[in-house]
Amino acid sequence: MYFLDGFRSSLVRSPLAWCFFIISMTSGSTALGQQTMVIFQDDFEAGTGNWSVDNGLWEVGVATAGPDTAHSDSSVAGTVLAGNYVPTANTRFISQVISLPSLSLNERHILKFWNWFSTEDCCDNGVVQITTDGVTWSDISTLVGGAGLVWTQQVLNISAYAGSNVQIGFFFRSNGGSNLGSGWYIDDVLVEKRHFSMPDSEGFETGIGDWSVDNGLWEVGVPSSGPGSAHFGQTAAGTVLSGNYPPSANTRLISPEILLKSDTTDIYELRFWQWFSTEDCCDQGVVQISVDGGAWKNTKAVPISGSSVTWTQTIVDLSVYTGSLIRIAFYFTSNGGGNVGSGWYIDDFEIAGAFPVSVHDSFTDHSVESFQLNQNYPNPFNPTTTINYQLPKSSPVTLTIYNLLGREITKLVNETQSVGEHIVQWDGRDHDGNEVSSGVYLYRLTAGSFHRTSKMLLLR
Repeated sequence: MYFLDGFRSSLVRSPLAWCFFIISMTSGSTALGQQTMVIFQDDFEAGTGNWSVDNGLWEVGVATAGPDTAHSDSSVAGTVLAGNYVPTANTRFISQVISLPSLSLNERHILKFWNWFSTEDCCDNGVVQITTDGVTWSDISTLVGGAGLVWTQQVLNISAYAGSNVQIGFFFRSNGGSNLGSGWYIDDVLVEKRHFSMPDSEGFETGIGDWSVDNGLWEVGVPSSGPGSAHFGQTAAGTVLSGNYPPSANTRLISPEILLKSDTTDIYELRFWQWFSTEDCCDQGVVQISVDGGAWKNTKAVPISGSSVTWTQTIVDLSVYTGSLIRIAFYFTSNGGGNVGSGWYIDDFEIAGAFPVSVHDSFTDHSVESFQLNQNYPNPFNPTTTINYQLPKSSPVTLTIYNLLGREITKLVNETQSVGEHIVQWDGRDHDGNEVSSGVYLYRLTAGSFHRTSKMLLLR
């Protein structure tokens, strides 16, 4: 889950100066151990580097207008750092050539970046593009336009270009009118090669992760407005965490890709908790789904509008999409009026699946057909909780407890285990036998190539 200043001259500005830039080609890992290869990254703290501008306007430095701050550190790229963009802008901010390695099965190339924007005319917008020859550009994102209010992350799958030399372009255009805004700002651009793993739950306790926002607004953190707190733990996703949503909002919070394995005996459900408050009858939120990269379609979840007062759970049957690669979106829109509310908040997102259904008796089939990590019980707990998981084959297994900063607290299992159900207890102590404090903790199961993380609450 991202505004107006003085008028700028309509003259085309000179391209930006070139300076030295270093590409990172190191392998790394996230706080929870997911292996990635960083192919390209730039936070613009070293200046323009090897980025170029094909028709003026873009510059790199400290923003004194628009967002007034970078997403991280001090420097950003922006259409105009100290004022409004010009009429009839038609300009592209272009990366150096990036070599994308070939991919093996279950690998992805991911482009991630943070952006902030403010445009005043409906025809003024930006779009992310890609080229393999420096001449023909293809759009790879939806249009960015309107008022974003906060810095938001976009995540784009560029695996189709594996094995190619590409350039990324941030293309901005405006019409000839006088309604001008602060423009488009870009920070923390990252291209990664990574293994694909199915995320089946998200409580946002470790941040936004690989979730994407397609047109501003959504952010992840501690709510200081709206519900005043997350449903569970400390953090949630919300349209605006510290105030009201703006008029004319048109934005999606989009999950990473989720593979619903092809097994006709499985029931898949989307479960999530939500809180909302809208002031206009035309302001609403809709849960959508994209199947195998296709267009967004509304699910059977009832659109939200009005006020929910408390956090409530919604469950949507996804069984019809078994065997598909899907993404879930929380799509929020508001009209152009002045009646705005606290917006829409999402927490404890989960894809629940792999429930075996037997045509005879589901309780007589004790075979284990898939890897599973179940919710700990009791939860919340004090001082001991039980974690159980299932292995469909003998596998090297680790079961590790982390805090919300990603620091390892203790490792409960580190051995090869046989097929079947396994039960482990945690007594709320760290590696050294010390009792840990109350709070939210993450437990992560790794069994061969299977990875799954969930969270639990310790209350002393």
